[in-house]
Amino acid sequence: MTELREWMHLLTEIFTLIGIWWAALKVVAVAEKKIDEHERRISSLEKTREYDANLFSDLVKQIAGVAGKMDIMVSELGRVRDRLDRFVDAKATAGAD
Repeated sequence: MTELREWMHLLTEIFTLIGIWWAALKVVAVAEKKIDEHERRISSLEKTREYDANLFSDLVKQIAGVAGKMDIMVSELGRVRDRLDRFVDAKATAGAD
């Protein structure tokens, strides 16, 4: 009877160890799944950030192009205004004569 009790005790210890190992492996597997999910989310955020950075860079280039064209237009408008002033002055001088 004591030998049977010893065998039962040994089997109980073995099953307990197996249960502990199984639970530990289960916890590790769940943790790995969560890590994989977080890595996918981080990767997605990095791709979104790269896309936004490229979009922002393109917008900056377009704004720089518009600013250059605006500078040209301002100088051109100044030239047109000077010509208009000369024309108005010429008409006023011709009308005063």
